[in-house]
Amino acid sequence: MDLDARVRMTFEYFDRVHREMFAGHPAANPRLTVEVVDPAEVHGVHTMVLICPWTVNGLFFPPGDRYLPDELEIGGRPHPVFPNHLDELGRYGSVNLVADVSCLTMAGIAASLEPVLPWFRDAVRRLYEPADTVAEPHRRALLFGKKV
Repeated sequence: MDLDARVRMTFEYFDRVHREMFAGHPAANPRLTVEVVDPAEVHGVHTMVLICPWTVNGLFFPPGDRYLPDELEIGGRPHPVFPNHLDELGRYGSVNLVADVSCLTMAGIAASLEPVLPWFRDAVRRLYEPADTVAEPHRRALLFGKKV
């Protein structure tokens, strides 16, 4: 699946979840809408940010059986990675990027995300960077459980 198709399918899936499960729900902020922003491909991994009325998450879709970590370091802080698999979207990792969206507007989300977007993409870039561009690649191989 190419990046544009993945973005479209992600939006359609979560927009449907919003309409069917979260419309009018107290956990959903009525000032927010479902949007997919900042899509990019990083070392063959699709990345994007999903804005929903109940959460804002960075999503990344490693192809095949590529490693999915327990956490990503974003902006110098560890963030837990929640592994997911949806038939429509495939396997992906999700990282919460905004702690509380209950009082925000779409403009407030944009301001909150401005510094975080490059940090998120850099975290994915560092994770999936080819071993030949990393100093001491044998150390990364150990992280991924490979013998050197």
